[in-house]
Amino acid sequence: MRGSYDLVVPWLRSHAPNIGPVQSFVLHECWPDGVEIVAQDRRDLAPETSPLNLSDEDDGSMLRIVLRSMHRPRDFVPQIRRICDAFRLEEVEHVDVFINSWWKPQDWLDIFGRARRVEHADIGSKCASSFFDALAANCNRDHTTDLTPNDTPLLFPSLKVLELRVVDFYERARDGGYLWERIRDKLRLRRSIAPLKTLEMDSCRVHAEEVDELKGLVSHVSWDEKETGYGSTDDFISESEDDDDM
Repeated sequence: MRGSYDLVVPWLRSHAPNIGPVQSFVLHECWPDGVEIVAQDRRDLAPETSPLNLSDEDDGSMLRIVLRSMHRPRDFVPQIRRICDAFRLEEVEHVDVFINSWWKPQDWLDIFGRARRVEHADIGSKCASSFFDALAANCNRDHTTDLTPNDTPLLFPSLKVLELRVVDFYERARDGGYLWERIRDKLRLRRSIAPLKTLEMDSCRVHAEEVDELKGLVSHVSWDEKETGYGSTDDFISESEDDDDM
């Protein structure tokens, strides 16, 4: 579906009762100025929905929406939230989100808070940082089952399989550390409440030492040992430190 956003939401609301339960939900950033939303009535995502294979061809999706604008993708968040509200995300079992760093932890909770049946999540690009913040947002630091005072439900409480794609584990976090340290800490918090069974890392920038540490937090960890688009980790860390001094 393409056209004015002002027409998309009313159309979705009027047709929502006739749209079957969504089992797979895709949210991809389309370079350089767009966001694509794909809803499917099957759990297994078609290969064509990969962020590396975006096209205008019919991939058998139940519904496909492309939002394009001259503004920053961050400006799409209110529209994305309203579009997602029109779907029956309560039945979703598989989500695939491949977006950049403009995504915030609260966006995950606001948009996917109803998707409590999600068992498989594919997370890619720089949104991994905010995802892990949201994943452990309501996990008490004392490793208890208490929620934070706002009583917001745990994000993806049924999550069993998490696949990370093209994630730079050595990206600098806001606290000055590296992303892999945040991932480790958030998985540790999550483990006592809703532990993952499988963690897969595809084309991610990470070293074996960090992978081994994650194996102590997740039952099954796999890594393809590919660092697509990255140089050596030591070079990256050196360059990051130089940038911080500028």
